Amino acid sequence: MEQTGQTYAVLISGGLADRDGYDEFWNDLVLMREALLINLYGIQANAENIYVLYGDTGKDFYHSTRSKYNYTSRTSSPKSSKSNLTDFPATYDKVEYVFSGLACGNAQIPKINANDTLFVWTFGHGFRNGNNSWLFLADGSRLYDHDFAALVSNISCEKRIICMQQCFSGGFIRYLSDPANAGSSRNIVLTACYETEFASRSPRSDDVDHLNNIYHHGEFNFYLYQALQGHTLSGENAEACTAGNEFVPKKAYKYINDRHETEENPQYWDYHGRVGETPRGDYLKASWNLGDGEDGIRVELSYRIPDIYKSEEQKEIMLSINGVQRHIFRIDSPEYRINTLTSGPETAHSRFILDGVFTADYYHRLVYFEGNIKIRGQILYCPAQDNYSSGFTPIYPVMDSNKGLTCKTVIFNWI
Repeated sequence: MEQTGQTYAVLISGGLADRDGYDEFWNDLVLMREALLINLYGIQANAENIYVLYGDTGKDFYHSTRSKYNYTSRTSSPKSSKSNLTDFPATYDKVEYVFSGLACGNAQIPKINANDTLFVWTFGHGFRNGNNSWLFLADGSRLYDHDFAALVSNISCEKRIICMQQCFSGGFIRYLSDPANAGSSRNIVLTACYETEFASRSPRSDDVDHLNNIYHHGEFNFYLYQALQGHTLSGENAEACTAGNEFVPKKAYKYINDRHETEENPQYWDYHGRVGETPRGDYLKASWNLGDGEDGIRVELSYRIPDIYKSEEQKEIMLSINGVQRHIFRIDSPEYRINTLTSGPETAHSRFILDGVFTADYYHRLVYFEGNIKIRGQILYCPAQDNYSSGFTPIYPVMDSNKGLTCKTVIFNWI
């Protein structure tokens, strides 16, 4: 893919490394910028042509001891004169501002030319509801697949390379490949997973420091960086994803797909068509929501449609909480205990707290939650109880309750 013009890059990390507990939201952002600055395969970008969107304040993530990916500590790549890596906060209005600037030009961003290349990379928490996927941005807003495609389609350039690490990112291909969106034939899309799948943290980390701190990465990003650089994070040679000196996105996809170790299925699309394994069948799903947005809790139960025809002892029910798979129920593993306050960063800041047990009842073909449901800083409540002093309206069916302190609530029935 020979480059005739300049490369402009938009790097968006909607997650917050300091609040969410996923340091890869920052680590991978730093690495992708460096990969573009020193890339040898024809899509190198000048520092002033890379626009970094991170956090809700427009400031870099910084850690006093876990400092490997602090911008001021990096010595492995060229730097621009700016002291802050982040150009804009990862909020909806700033995403719109950057893309509209590249499309039309504004005071801070030049209009991209017809022979230029646009490289877009996204990371953060991804979700899906019905037929649409979206990326959660740092201000709690949602960047939907159709809105993203519309923003990109307004930018006239030779080609657009779009790489997405977030969960359910494969759903963005639907609109990015739609001929109704201007210039869709110029889009080349690589995603970490299929539209109904979660994306995963890499089981491999690049370093452990003297305090036993591990630096994490998204798995798709882990191998995308290698594909762009031709070497691993430790400096070992990696198979080149090139033809001559030209970067070939389809070879990069193959490099990633051949090496990923988790259950996600990376996807690739260009105007020739789509490449990528789909999950083993579609899923039957049910969700149980407490609140909305990033301060809520979303519990999702699912199982593959082909499992309908299996005997009960062969069925596997997947439990996910706020986009992270927590447990696979099997007949010999029917329970999962949870306290969302302490069990993981994806729920640590939620307004709601679940403290109890999820149980898959294989005899009655249902999953129920039994335990305490709390609102942070308030009294216990059961959302299915009419006259409890918390004043909440009942919204879920109840099997049983114990004086309003313990709820036993059915959240999933299967066939």
